[in-house]
Amino acid sequence: MRLTKIHLTTGFLALFALGLAGCSTPAPTPDPVRGQAWFDAVLDDEYKDDDSVSSGGGTTGATITITDVKAGWYAFDRACQGTTEATFTISHSEETLGEGQGGCDGSGFVTSTVELPAGEISVTATSDDPSTWWAARLRHTAAPTP
Repeated sequence: MRLTKIHLTTGFLALFALGLAGCSTPAPTPDPVRGQAWFDAVLDDEYKDDDSVSSGGGTTGATITITDVKAGWYAFDRACQGTTEATFTISHSEETLGEGQGGCDGSGFVTSTVELPAGEISVTATSDDPSTWWAARLRHTAAPTP
């Protein structure tokens, strides 16, 4: 009888240990690449080392300001990473020059062409998702053809 109790106790302990092993917390899922690493990866193309290109970004609501912009046509590259879309706003002297929206799947960037006045240009991105990261870049380009 005593031997049966030992075997039953050992069996229950083994099942209990297996149950605990099966209930362990799963390995954490790595966070998506964010911040400077994401920013660098998204804008990693032939313009990344061009000193005439101005770029910046940050979290939703952040503003970048580019000083001494020369009047002319610019390619406006923008991207975001988050769960919803973001609205990008380009301003000059607190006057909105243009807005554009885009999804934040983080797979790359969207480019549009804008004509900018000389002076200080600000770019802001806003989103309903407070964890959104965004990047924007202005680079000289030719006027669009009609």
